[in-house]
Amino acid sequence: MFLVRVGMWQYRLSWTDLLFLVDTVMPGRPDREKVARAIRGDTALLEQLLDDERVFQRVAREKELVVELSPWLYFTILLRRITRELAQEAFTVELRSRQKVVLFDTEKV
Repeated sequence: MFLVRVGMWQYRLSWTDLLFLVDTVMPGRPDREKVARAIRGDTALLEQLLDDERVFQRVAREKELVVELSPWLYFTILLRRITRELAQEAFTVELRSRQKVVLFDTEKV
């Protein structure tokens, strides 16, 4: 398990996780292990790989990855995807019973 700190986040990546990212975004690389080692030291590259659409699409398509990847990576891929999607949605935050409630603005119910 490798720990990579990016801002306030600390990523827990296994060697399998790193190879998965390389194989998904850069398929067929003969130096995949060298690239995987480089990812550990390059937080900007790691962020790009985690946000790459191909990574999410592969996880969504290949259900068996849920047991091959670390739970941390699997959850992070899904969480980062939904965060990007929600950032594009129009919403209003209201206070109800002293709790914040998010209401999505839409024409349809």
